[in-house]
Amino acid sequence: MLLELKNIKKSFPVTGGFLARPRSFVRAVDGVDLALAPGENLGLVGESGCGKTTLGRIILKLIAPDSGTIAFNGYDTTTVSNRDFRQYRKQMQMVFQDPYSSLDPRFTVYRILGEAMTLEWKKYPTPAKRRERAARLLAAVGLYPEMMERFPHEFSGGERQRIAIARALVLSPKLLILDEAVSSLDVLIQKQILDLLDGLQKEFQVTYFFISHNLRVVARISRRIAVMYQGRIVESAPTRELLSNPLHPYTKELLAAAVDYKASAREKAIVLAPHARLVDKGNGHWVLVD
Repeated sequence: MLLELKNIKKSFPVTGGFLARPRSFVRAVDGVDLALAPGENLGLVGESGCGKTTLGRIILKLIAPDSGTIAFNGYDTTTVSNRDFRQYRKQMQMVFQDPYSSLDPRFTVYRILGEAMTLEWKKYPTPAKRRERAARLLAAVGLYPEMMERFPHEFSGGERQRIAIARALVLSPKLLILDEAVSSLDVLIQKQILDLLDGLQKEFQVTYFFISHNLRVVARISRRIAVMYQGRIVESAPTRELLSNPLHPYTKELLAAAVDYKASAREKAIVLAPHARLVDKGNGHWVLVD
């Protein structure tokens, strides 16, 4: 497995009062188990606030989990120091939702891409080598090499997201985490970026972990989908299987919203029992049951 998560948990304090002391804790991620094979492309879908982004940041050690283990290429990365984690960090990159805030407005495109090469100075020791690499990456994402002297504000939202993707590919990572990477773009630009990602996967041999609240977008790029609700994985299956045969009530709600463009009314609240566990229903289809 390229990536394997076991029993990942993360809580955040809810503070209040004069001294801002913790009054309670919110379980953002509550015992998540996930596995991702090379080239598999996993989509993680769920409503805002369900813990998707937190999980993505935990994988990259931008946030430390309270418990659980993360194995990347068979190595447990949860116990290594930040210094030793650098060799794994180069192989895992992230593309964020807002391409403007994730790009330094003071830097040219060339400097943005050059900053990403600092972990590989031996490969790109001279300005000529760095410019050659930057030009190739810009061409790969559908931009022109002469654009590297421009600043982020001189590009459209779709072009900025292409720059963010190019930056993430500088070190030729094995895993690319895309956190709502197309949600801020209009529908036509979304399609262009998703088509671009298809082509880049073949060229760079990268695996995608695609995080989104939009089931339609996730289904477009993912071979398997995991559904997250209240910090837990409630269902996981190959894309076609999950879309044609959703088993968990929350998955059915998401699918109805994606097809009908409106939320369905719940007859009763969806409550996840503390002792509920994922059960294999066959064909790689797992669902959380009491």
